[in-house]
Amino acid sequence: MAQIVTITSDFNEVIFGATGETEVIQNVRTIMMSMIHTCPMYRLFGWDPNIDAPVNAYKAISSARLIEKIQQYEPRAEVQEVTYEGDENGMLKPLVKVAIKGVQV
Repeated sequence: MAQIVTITSDFNEVIFGATGETEVIQNVRTIMMSMIHTCPMYRLFGWDPNIDAPVNAYKAISSARLIEKIQQYEPRAEVQEVTYEGDENGMLKPLVKVAIKGVQV
């Protein structure tokens, strides 16, 4: 049975040598925090949020892009749902619910 967790893009400490569920969660969080073209020598890593779109279009386009990148770079995490939380300044942060598969707990 796959473990289901919700991952935010909030920064957490990096655990070097992480394994299992912790490694997968950390990898998904790294993808969520990395914008495309920002990683030297690996320019296509990360995702591209559509920041200039209206809110509903932003959520739809950004969710699709984020799911695609998670599938590409961390296949052990199967995305179940992408939602967004916002603040009073209009900043939206993605929350990704994933099922972690093929990992010993």
